[in-house]
Amino acid sequence: MSIELSATAQSGGSAGAVHPRAGLMILPRIADVTTVSARPGNGLIAFPQGTILRVTISVDSQNDPDPDRAELRPMDVSGLHRADLATVSVGVSSLEIVSRRTEIDVALGELAAVARSSARGVLRTDRLRDGDGYSVSIDIDSSMSMLPRFDDFSAAAIVDLLAGVSTVLGDTTPIVSILGVRLNTVPECDLRELRSVVQEVLDSVPLGVGFRSALSAQAATARRMVYTITDGVPADLGIAEADPLITRVLVLLTEAVPEVVPSGASMVVISPRVVSTLASDPSGLSRVVTQLLSPVMTDSNPGGFS
Repeated sequence: MSIELSATAQSGGSAGAVHPRAGLMILPRIADVTTVSARPGNGLIAFPQGTILRVTISVDSQNDPDPDRAELRPMDVSGLHRADLATVSVGVSSLEIVSRRTEIDVALGELAAVARSSARGVLRTDRLRDGDGYSVSIDIDSSMSMLPRFDDFSAAAIVDLLAGVSTVLGDTTPIVSILGVRLNTVPECDLRELRSVVQEVLDSVPLGVGFRSALSAQAATARRMVYTITDGVPADLGIAEADPLITRVLVLLTEAVPEVVPSGASMVVISPRVVSTLASDPSGLSRVVTQLLSPVMTDSNPGGFS
């Protein structure tokens, strides 16, 4: 695919970049801290899924047949509208190059990977940082009515999708819990193995009648996003004490949209029939991810079901 490169001086002035051909940019001189960025070409809004940029920055000199060269770590920019690659500045006796992407993306399963790309596109960043980020908890209803969602693998698939979204919301691994009359936490594992590990737990979990959606509502010490996967509005909706640091989103795996949407509740309805096609349906996946991230985009924090 075509890549459009740009250079922006910290002072806001022109960096004087020259573009001999697509994917190549020359900076005749560096007078200020300059950020080198990339955008997708050919009229694309965001980088397609699976786009990995390999960047080389070198100093060209007619007097040096072997100029200094810096090869940056390969960057997965899937879903991003723009990727800042590096900053270049003048040091005491040389140019200083600092990569803007120093972290390696965590390995994910297929659905989680495309969900991560979609979330990056929605939030226009590879990851929320500092005070803007969230830790993520994923709670799964284990009442008997959820058995079809365990048997058709849709509940585990949604956990996988949310795991991909969680990598954009923050830098912590999501905590996955099974909710019934008590709370059981799914064993920690690599995120690319999470879907299969969750399915193994769901295949053996004892089923009950009803569940307590607020079981994991212990007080938070940092911003936390809690996604509850169920097939109906919980009976205890609104009982949990409001916590300004906790944002709760109800993920309903059902064919029927609830007639009454509780005031103040964030709710996403997903048909179990479409779950298996989300990885290959970019527009459908984008709609789901956009709804899942709605509280973040609107800076809404309902602080519990209310």
